Amino acid sequence: MDSLLKNKWFTLAARLPVAIVFILYAWGKIEIPRDFVKAVNGYHLVPNSFINMFAVLLPGIEMAAGLALLFGFFTRASSTIIITLLIIFMAAFSASTLLGIEIFDCGCSGSEDGLEQISYWGFYLRDIALLLGAVITLRGRRVLALDNIFRSGK
Repeated sequence: MDSLLKNKWFTLAARLPVAIVFILYAWGKIEIPRDFVKAVNGYHLVPNSFINMFAVLLPGIEMAAGLALLFGFFTRASSTIIITLLIIFMAAFSASTLLGIEIFDCGCSGSEDGLEQISYWGFYLRDIALLLGAVITLRGRRVLALDNIFRSGK
């Protein structure tokens, strides 16, 4: 695994899909915030007084982290933010499942109809794949990244 992490192209191949998914999912939530608020409310984990604030802040954080990762700017920080978000998402999904709350819309992409159907296994497999990509990005070498320009002082 260490040799793969030293391969900058492998790291890039892990970084770009994670960045694109976070940008697209954030965009869907920003574009149709009403559906995202409904999805967040469906988890019954965020107090009603904080749902609107949460529905505004989370997509902004996802978009900023996704764009930073895409351009390789503050790559370690953005990878860490994305890893943290993915762990929180999986914990929220698990908590709702354990509480017997049936999630009809995971709220992941801010789907237009508010009904983004996803199986439990599909949710976890997707998020574990994203988590793995973010960890590889965090630990690996960088190529085609703004970090390289700023780090070298050029």
